Amino acid sequence: MSRINRAPVAPGAPIDAADLNTRFNDFTQTDINAANLRDGAIDLPQLDSTPFVMINSADTNLGFLDLLHAAPRVVASYGGATSPTPTPVADAAGTPTDLALGGAGWTIRDNEDVLRIYWDLSVNPTFTGTPWTGVGSISQITLPLPTVAASSMSCWLAWVQWDITSNALVNWVEPTNQGAFATNFTGAKYGSSLPLTRATTAIPAWLQRVDLGADGALGAGTLVNRRTGWRGVSGTFYIAPTAGDITIYGLRIVLAGIAHPWKSGGINYLAWDPVLAGGGQTLEYTGGKITALHQRIK
Repeated sequence: MSRINRAPVAPGAPIDAADLNTRFNDFTQTDINAANLRDGAIDLPQLDSTPFVMINSADTNLGFLDLLHAAPRVVASYGGATSPTPTPVADAAGTPTDLALGGAGWTIRDNEDVLRIYWDLSVNPTFTGTPWTGVGSISQITLPLPTVAASSMSCWLAWVQWDITSNALVNWVEPTNQGAFATNFTGAKYGSSLPLTRATTAIPAWLQRVDLGADGALGAGTLVNRRTGWRGVSGTFYIAPTAGDITIYGLRIVLAGIAHPWKSGGINYLAWDPVLAGGGQTLEYTGGKITALHQRIK
């Protein structure tokens, strides 16, 4: 890199504006080239194009503010034979709290841009009785005696949907690498394989523990059932298109349950478990936030 050589001001030498201007001119570069600047000194993505790295950003409230959880919204668990229709997160009046991305939407450019989504929500999974004891439920395990116990792996599911059709926001579908949990993968079981859960968050439905069990058996011990209680859950989803531009007009979070891990043909799934006893499983929720960031990476 070029080096500036100029003698310092000598003691007693007069200093005036002309002299100072001449000195400062040494540090003024009218051109940038390989002789006077190295690319390591520049944050290159900031100079690649305008409007720099951040192209768009947007956020909105999910659900509704209810700090005391006095009147949460309630989603009932699925009891059908195939797969549930997910419920969009809504405000206190039941209006879905979608994140609209403007009339023209956001165009995420192929091999140049990335879309980043972050969200959070306050939730409370509830249940009555022992739902996992339903005949044929996949949420149960059998301990020696025999004793039917909960696997404690049952969960509610929350995932991202988007509208890539128009700003009317009526054509909601799952984004790339996210399934709708509607695949009939074996017998009467429906769900999505784990590679198709990139925009999914699992919310534990309940917990059962064994007090004073011994040697892998209940013995004289006791099964203790616990709710997980109110908690904050969150999720993320990133996409950098590699098969063409994607224009996105809106985003939302949907809820459904109850699911459970399942393996079939060497593939891991999240499968719906509609065979739950009692029918008293719900997911209560109040408020949170969803944020979307559109950034240029090349």
